[in-house]
Amino acid sequence: MAARERDGIVRPDMIHLLMEARKGRLKHERSNDVIDSGYAVIAESKIGKEEHRQKLNLSDDDVTAQAMIFFNAGFDTVAAFMCFTAYELAVNPYIQERLREEVDNVLREGNGTLTYEGLMQMEYMDMVLTEVLRKWPPSTSIDRKCVKPYTIPPKREGEKPVHLKKGDMVIMVMYGMQRDEKYFPDPDRFDPERFS
Repeated sequence: MAARERDGIVRPDMIHLLMEARKGRLKHERSNDVIDSGYAVIAESKIGKEEHRQKLNLSDDDVTAQAMIFFNAGFDTVAAFMCFTAYELAVNPYIQERLREEVDNVLREGNGTLTYEGLMQMEYMDMVLTEVLRKWPPSTSIDRKCVKPYTIPPKREGEKPVHLKKGDMVIMVMYGMQRDEKYFPDPDRFDPERFS
């Protein structure tokens, strides 16, 4: 990082972004869009916005540590996703064959070249990958910040409702939710068709 700053080296990578954040120079794209799911969504961070721009007090060690966390988190999740995809295709040869036929058709239509448009046509590929993520989530939980008040009604006798206020954080366990028969019948079966 010292060499980059001294020699004015700019590379389009995470280290550069963190160095710019440290100097308070990150650009922020403005967006007023808030997705309303009726429950809780992520509130947009104020970091980087003009009215909240400030220099971050990050040492070189902080920047390096953040870069390693980003790298390891991205590497591990992608590697696990690829392994579980290969596993499910290996133990479900009929799904593998159908997916291979779809890929072959798209390649044939593109004269042997896979284009963005061709990739977007692969509906079965999307179904297979979505089912892999449902059955084998790469993250144990997700957290969300409530953007409006919400009440979780009681499910059993004697329970009280849970009242969430705007700004409350909620953590949801992915594995339990995605293996719940209420939402995914026969949840241990690998079935891409559930996303058709």
